[in-house]
Amino acid sequence: MTEPAVLLALLAGFLFGAAYFACLWLSVRSLTGARCWRAFAAGIMARLAAVIAVLAIVLWQGIEPALLLPGLLGFLAARFALTAPERRAARSGER
Repeated sequence: MTEPAVLLALLAGFLFGAAYFACLWLSVRSLTGARCWRAFAAGIMARLAAVIAVLAIVLWQGIEPALLLPGLLGFLAARFALTAPERRAARSGER
């Protein structure tokens, strides 16, 4: 396992996490619309399909299992980076 591979896995995990949480945010925001359940269900299916696709690519390409850890860390970093503004707003009472 080389350093560029670890950095690439970290970046890929971050980008996938950003896309995943953006889709989650859109799904939750759609709950207030007229066709709320359809849009929410479509968001769930899109996120599920994305996770299955990423896992299939990992298995198909034969990526080292050790590279899953940096990918997971990148995913978690995206989660914390994208939810930090909301947590700060909730702490300061803006919501």
